[in-house]
Amino acid sequence: GLWCAIGAKLRNPSRDVVLIDAHEIGSGASGRNGGFMDSSLTHGIANAQRRFPEEVDVLERLGRENFSAIVDFIDRHGIDCDCERSGIIEVASTWHTPTYAEELREDYEQLAALGHDVVWLDRDAMRDEVHSPVFTAGLWARDSGALLDPARLAWGLKRVAEGLGVRIHEDTRATGLERDGAGMAVRTPLATIRAHRVALGTNTWRPLVRGAGRYVIPVYDYCLTTEPLTASQLAGLGWRRRQGLSDVSNQFHYYRLT
Repeated sequence: GLWCAIGAKLRNPSRDVVLIDAHEIGSGASGRNGGFMDSSLTHGIANAQRRFPEEVDVLERLGRENFSAIVDFIDRHGIDCDCERSGIIEVASTWHTPTYAEELREDYEQLAALGHDVVWLDRDAMRDEVHSPVFTAGLWARDSGALLDPARLAWGLKRVAEGLGVRIHEDTRATGLERDGAGMAVRTPLATIRAHRVALGTNTWRPLVRGAGRYVIPVYDYCLTTEPLTASQLAGLGWRRRQGLSDVSNQFHYYRLT
């Protein structure tokens, strides 16, 4: 919703843009996700090859352009969200069958052929990056992944949006959406907003447009934070380059340093 509001204002500064949020900016998945930013539009290159084999080049190019535009926007507007362009390593582990590492190697070869800055890490190289005895291989994507603080990104986008003239009303839940002459009417508990166009950013909640619900499913995620690590604990981990880590299971685990 914030990105859409900002985009609408940048395209036409005279346009009146109103953004409403059922809670506060950054609530729900917007401010509580894992803080990984990845350029892939298809949740991985293997998924792209299976589902969109004729369009992989275009999808990868668009994803990288989108990723670069987000990073440039953060820099240009001075959004302090701990954005770290350290890349992301997908790891194979001892609890995976050997085929997982083989498939990861295939992903590496495909990404390299598409021009990504990727590094293949065998067991020793992987354990040199992060000192875990369970890691058996890794695929380090250096130019298409970053880490950031998702809540601070949302708050930064709010500041930019308001600076452009977007009117933001928090704790204002949209309860209904209907045609209103040539435009639309958005119902809230206290008022009705009439607009020429409406964009729905549903977060993890049920969309107001019933048909859109067929394309949205909630995926539950557990985020855990350790106590602060001492200098000796950090040194024992290695992890000098502060990459994001994610294993290659379907039910996957991911790790990052704050």
